[in-house]
Amino acid sequence: YKYLHLWDTCFQTLVWGLYDKKIATQGLLNLLPYQDKESGHIPKVTRTSKEMQEKKAGRSNPPLISWVLDKVYSDKKILAQTYPKLEKYHKWWLKSSLVKGTDLFAWIYSGGDSGEDNSPRWDFENRPYKKSEFKDEEYKPLLEGMVCIDLCCQLALDALSLASIAKK
Repeated sequence: YKYLHLWDTCFQTLVWGLYDKKIATQGLLNLLPYQDKESGHIPKVTRTSKEMQEKKAGRSNPPLISWVLDKVYSDKKILAQTYPKLEKYHKWWLKSSLVKGTDLFAWIYSGGDSGEDNSPRWDFENRPYKKSEFKDEEYKPLLEGMVCIDLCCQLALDALSLASIAKK
């Protein structure tokens, strides 16, 4: 592949899994070599260009890879090989998205990482702060304290899926 979109690949894998599990999981397995070995981060878009990889570092999509592999794939050898990477990815999410002073989580960047790019909750015009407070308009970080229940639930699902894979 020239590039893969993380979230799209997860949903495509679910559909392909109805027909051919080996083909279905190949896309997901192709995402893992792009994982940052130190942090565990997997980018939301994988590209063959090193420059583009570095430009998008820190951005990711909802942590659904473990859930999809648990649903679709049962090859114990592959699951055992991928588990450490999936666990590291989960830990990256926990570390990078924790809202200070809570045990809850927020998207690292606004809508683009959540998959809800056009949701009204990312309408910065109606916030108590000004757009000019952000240096990079394309990657507006969330203010500390904006808890996102969808990410909290997806991280819980990711943890349950990791536990299920570990039992296999």
